[in-house]
Amino acid sequence: MIIFFIVLVLTLVLFFTNKWRYDVVALFSLLLLTVIGIIPAEDTFSGFYHPAVITVAAILIISKSIMKTGVIEKIASQIWKVSSNPVMHILLICITVAVLSAFMNNVGALAICLPIALELAKKGKYSPSLILMPLAFSSLVGGLSTMIGTPPNIIIATFREEYSGEAFALFDFFPTGSIIFLAGIAFICLIGWRFLPLRAKNLDEEIMSLNEYVTEVRIPEENDFIGKTLYTIKKEIKNDDWNVLCVVRNGTRIQSPDKRYHIRGGDILVMEANPEIIKELIASTSWVFEAQTSKHSSDVLISDDSVIQEAVVMNDSKMVGKTILQLKLRTFYSINVLGLSRQGKMFSTRIVKMKIKAGDVLMLQGSKEVFKDFFEEMSCLPLESKGWEFPVGKPNLIPIFWFVLVILLVLAGIITFHIAFMVLVFILIVFNHLSLKEVYDSIEGPVLVLLAAMIPVGMAMQSTGGATWVANGLLLITELFPVSVLLGILMLITMILSNIINNAATAILMAPIGLELAKFYEYSADPFLMGVAIAASCAFLTPIGHQSNTLVMGPGGYRFNDYWKMGLPLSLVVLILAIPLVMWIWPF
Repeated sequence: MIIFFIVLVLTLVLFFTNKWRYDVVALFSLLLLTVIGIIPAEDTFSGFYHPAVITVAAILIISKSIMKTGVIEKIASQIWKVSSNPVMHILLICITVAVLSAFMNNVGALAICLPIALELAKKGKYSPSLILMPLAFSSLVGGLSTMIGTPPNIIIATFREEYSGEAFALFDFFPTGSIIFLAGIAFICLIGWRFLPLRAKNLDEEIMSLNEYVTEVRIPEENDFIGKTLYTIKKEIKNDDWNVLCVVRNGTRIQSPDKRYHIRGGDILVMEANPEIIKELIASTSWVFEAQTSKHSSDVLISDDSVIQEAVVMNDSKMVGKTILQLKLRTFYSINVLGLSRQGKMFSTRIVKMKIKAGDVLMLQGSKEVFKDFFEEMSCLPLESKGWEFPVGKPNLIPIFWFVLVILLVLAGIITFHIAFMVLVFILIVFNHLSLKEVYDSIEGPVLVLLAAMIPVGMAMQSTGGATWVANGLLLITELFPVSVLLGILMLITMILSNIINNAATAILMAPIGLELAKFYEYSADPFLMGVAIAASCAFLTPIGHQSNTLVMGPGGYRFNDYWKMGLPLSLVVLILAIPLVMWIWPF
């Protein structure tokens, strides 16, 4: 047990530091415990055919088919016609994403609504920071309503099946989840958004970007500005809303040059500016973008048939971990990288050598035709509609019909949920609603590997006596208090963990502890398992707790400590409401 906890602490530290990707950390923990002998060799890869993993894979694929129908975009894009009031926008878009999240992948629901939310902010001339974090949090509370709404619910359902022989049904989560859903949305839309920062510098700008991009430009050997100071250049072009962070001259880095610094041919300027300023500088100075496929790329043309597009890098993007030079986007896609924004941070290093991270916002330039394939293949989410239109055409309702039919079969008890959803995947493929490429692209390998690797680790917590030891520790703390306090402490610990590590991994680690508490009291395990399920999905305090939080960080211009300002009171609302609610609906 001691060895197990040493490995577990090491695993949690690796999760938190994010030095390795979470699936690699999970595999490391699994293999280490196997080599030590804590996990039997025959059980090492049992997680890969576990019903929870199969169900999550199926939900990811089904989410892709729902996204393709065009129905959601049609509904969400009508919000502006309903009202021009920002509070009404927040309410309607949050309800939309929350309802979607109850039946599909949370990140998929967010991906559909994020560009629409940005468009609403642009039309309404208010800061996107007011709508994006509410959108992300709503995608989390929406998933509480059904078993398929979020991976922790699926995991908890299978834990119950292993414990009692019967899993939670599809809508067993609805009585508690729907009330928390409504209370969470009410708090987010009426009160919570008021805690958010307002960082837009000029809400009347045509392009409402909260991000100051870092970009690189090379001064040609023959240029009108050679020999002039930065102060003189800003004065001559009548624009000083840009800042030179660093100059690279003949391989030597000059940090934070002052306004008296003289420019020479061949200098590389690492500079910070918003998208419109960058475009204006290139047009008026003939400077050349350096953030391309080589150190001496040809110039970037800002022509009539090209657009500047901002896009956020998704967690499963092929670009994560690679530099701009390595990607060679100009060679393969005829797309130029004009700048990079990361959580409002300034960089004095060359961006062409920086490894791209999930949540980064890239400013790209290219023709309209190339962006569609690029966004799909690279798993990037377009932010604003500069040259990017909402999907048009007649929505395809057939996949939704098949989805509803399969749900009814599950509710009728004719077929188990993990088999039912794989049957639906097969139907979608056979009837050409999804291509095989789309099926495989929609499966998030890292998430599935994380689940498959952590399930045996969670089982090891039980087999080593670790879950019993933790449960006994909780009992000692709460022996003078009622069991409701114990449930609250269990949920609080789960909430804290879910903001540090993946919510699915949190559910796997905390469910065995809940089961041990139920055994000690000889109570039903249901309230403890339901409490863990709710708390594991409430990662509102940090941007790293859930992918939805990460994805809105760049577009919203948020900083790390912005999340707890709305997330902490929201977590308290959920905790205070959930404890009596769980005890009432799922009595001990």
